[in-house]
Amino acid sequence: MRAAFAAVFLGLAASATRGQASDVVFALNAGGPEFKDPTLGFVYTSDEDADNKASPLGIAANTPLEIIRAPASYQQLYQTERYAFDTFGYDIPTPADGEYTLVLRFTEVYWTHSKGKVFDVVIEGVTVVKDLDIYDVAGRGVAHDEYVQITIKDGSLSFEDESQDIGDTLRLEFEKGSFDNPKICAFILVKGSKEDAAKYAPLEDAPPAQIEDDEDETVDDADSFDEEEDDEDADFEEDFEDVAEGGDLGGDKPSQQEDGGGLQYMLPIFFALLAILGIQKIRESM
Repeated sequence: MRAAFAAVFLGLAASATRGQASDVVFALNAGGPEFKDPTLGFVYTSDEDADNKASPLGIAANTPLEIIRAPASYQQLYQTERYAFDTFGYDIPTPADGEYTLVLRFTEVYWTHSKGKVFDVVIEGVTVVKDLDIYDVAGRGVAHDEYVQITIKDGSLSFEDESQDIGDTLRLEFEKGSFDNPKICAFILVKGSKEDAAKYAPLEDAPPAQIEDDEDETVDDADSFDEEEDDEDADFEEDFEDVAEGGDLGGDKPSQQEDGGGLQYMLPIFFALLAILGIQKIRESM
């Protein structure tokens, strides 16, 4: 009896944590096959067709990527994508009146810097995500979700302070800007608020600012290089002083030599005597 009660309790707790499959009114795996949510069991509709260009399994530079933050059972969802050379989109059946959240799933598998891919997300002519730069907000190969909360009521769609009359379908578009091609990995429309929608396929915590760590390592390397460069500059200056004072690279300065200290005074006298003898020889020959 206790075991049965515990099982029911754990089941209810899991449902409260992960959400309800019945609240998902639409789901699509962009550019990929049908995908069944491994926890809740709802199905992402297949989007395998030739209307727009789709990349297979997140291939970037011919290298399959393991998507950071995506749980192992959700890797494929973020590895497939659809992109197009121009604005493209999907028609979502208009749900009953209520509050909904559109969960847009992305990962950047191509660009390795910001401003490579920047685009808008638009629903029924209303811009709901402006200037999305996936790399800038998440990095390369890192799963990133955008949450767009909307309200459907009396034949209109409301988003923040904007509203738009709608029909039997909602037109979701990924609008091309001046940077590369718009894209999407998957999306779901969930009944409820953003907080409710966050329970569906929650992403793992990101490694503490992975990209920033990489940049910090680069900075550390640069600092180390600067220190080595400073040491080399100091050694060069010391060697230059040695040479200027009559020493050699890595050798002792004349003032530090223990033997032959008087030789530097005898040399001028020696050369003077040679000069005198030379002059005398010239006079005798005349």
